[in-house]
Amino acid sequence: MEATDFNFDPLKIFNYTSGGNPEAEIGVRLDATSTYLNTTSRASKIAFAVPAGTATVDTQLLNIVPAGSVITDVALVFTSAIDLGAAGTLSLAVGSTSGGAEICAAKTVATAGGAVTAGSVQGIGQIPATGGAAFTFVNGAVRYFTANQSLFIRSVVGTNVMAAEAKITAVVNYVTL
Repeated sequence: MEATDFNFDPLKIFNYTSGGNPEAEIGVRLDATSTYLNTTSRASKIAFAVPAGTATVDTQLLNIVPAGSVITDVALVFTSAIDLGAAGTLSLAVGSTSGGAEICAAKTVATAGGAVTAGSVQGIGQIPATGGAAFTFVNGAVRYFTANQSLFIRSVVGTNVMAAEAKITAVVNYVTL
């Protein structure tokens, strides 16, 4: 392993040009970086699976929203195809507590007995499959969090079980204030 030298001069590569101070340039760069980070939407993502043969599962997405951030979008990307069988249904909800649906109420991903292809997205205004429903934020939902916040995805499989587990990646877009 290569040793790291932490005893370096941070101004070493800056030169005084026409009487300009390199420390001022560092300040300008840091200010620009801070402004960019505070006004740019970012995202966190966590992969999870909805197991076959289980009716209801609450999956915790640990600390997916950083402190001081407001959620701007929630999307679930299906990284595997889902076969809902002859009459099966799969609905998903997003909450800030286990079993909760206070951020995005439960929405069905496809009509009963339908299928969802790999790469489909269920999000705010995004429908994953024929007969599926897009997520909407619940009126009055708390979307700003002062501390790191975990979210929960509640999945409910109805009528019959899925043939195989559903692999999904949750993507939460946010802006840090």
